[in-house]
Amino acid sequence: KGLDVLIGAATILKARRHDVRIHLVGDGSLRRQLEASVEARGLRQLVHFEPIHSHDCLPDWYRAADLTVLPSRSEGVPNVLRESLACGTPFIASNVGGIPEIADSDMSVLVPPDDPPAFANAIETMLEHPPTRRAPKAQRSWRDSAEALIDVIRPIAAAK
Repeated sequence: KGLDVLIGAATILKARRHDVRIHLVGDGSLRRQLEASVEARGLRQLVHFEPIHSHDCLPDWYRAADLTVLPSRSEGVPNVLRESLACGTPFIASNVGGIPEIADSDMSVLVPPDDPPAFANAIETMLEHPPTRRAPKAQRSWRDSAEALIDVIRPIAAAK
């Protein structure tokens, strides 16, 4: 997920701002390595490692955040960004994979992958000039989704 890039951006932000807090929620095989990097760079006050939370708790994290940051090197269409937007929280992400498909010029900023200074600049800019949070779009019911799919398939099936 490119969290080393985010830690690099945090190093830059530490010199510029004292109001930034980064919360990494979850766990993974690189956690100890990332914790060591945070410690070595003197970022303990800035970068916080949070435990895994149940999926039911994640909307609270999104709504509490000023923004979601995903510095991935490779992605499809990541649920974390879709969930962030569904909670009305803007995002900054790498311009890779399917991320541009869900990016919204009002609620997101795309930056090149593997570029800590670009992430630091985007974070700083978005914190200084936050987008107006939008209410999440109304969720479609399963019935509405199924009917929309049938509307797409019906003409194709009728043509055969």
